[in-house]
Amino acid sequence: ELLLTRRKIYGEQDSRVMETAFVLAETVAPDGDETKLRNLANEVPEAWAVLSDKLAARGRWPDAIANASRFLDVQPANHTGYHLMAPLLVQTGDRSGYEKLCIKMGALFAGVKDPYVADRMAKDCLTLPRPGVDLEIPSELAETAVNLGAGDSAALPYFQCCKALAEFRMGRFTAAADWSRRAAENGNSYSHAAAEAIMAMSQCQLGQIDASRTALKNCGQIVQTQLPKLAGGDLSGDWRD
Repeated sequence: ELLLTRRKIYGEQDSRVMETAFVLAETVAPDGDETKLRNLANEVPEAWAVLSDKLAARGRWPDAIANASRFLDVQPANHTGYHLMAPLLVQTGDRSGYEKLCIKMGALFAGVKDPYVADRMAKDCLTLPRPGVDLEIPSELAETAVNLGAGDSAALPYFQCCKALAEFRMGRFTAAADWSRRAAENGNSYSHAAAEAIMAMSQCQLGQIDASRTALKNCGQIVQTQLPKLAGGDLSGDWRD
């Protein structure tokens, strides 16, 4: 009832609808049973996204893609589906599929003012280098996220990483290093690792080789000592990071 009410009031794409769907899925299938989630998806399409998310956390990339695709078929304008699909296509090396998805995302989400949606769509479109492609839309989305999301201290380091990555992809390496440095100062393990990686790339482009190697070493240490590993069987809900 809560899910139906929120969907009616806020619309399918609102984060509160997806949060409720995830709670519902956990209630129906606390063990993550795939059959139960598929059955639920017949009534609640968001369950396809839940199932994709859980499969991705276990490293079952093709199965996760299949379920993300089902979700996008039902809700083709919901950013959650794209935020599932983009990193999965990157992980499986489907460069052509990734590029087509990024073009579609740019058309759908250009100008969005929700900082969380802007952050996700920008990062998804900037994960891989895209030579010759106009990156103004994801760059503008990154700017939206860091400006309109500045009041959320927990999310801000992620937004700063996004901005740093946008600056790097646009070839503005000094700005990229500066935004990376800000993100590294206040972030948790995930955003800190990302910030160090972007900083290493930026400093390398600036010819600051020793500093770049230090940043890359810092990134590696965080990844190896603080983040979950696929060998452990579960990358957790932060598998994208």
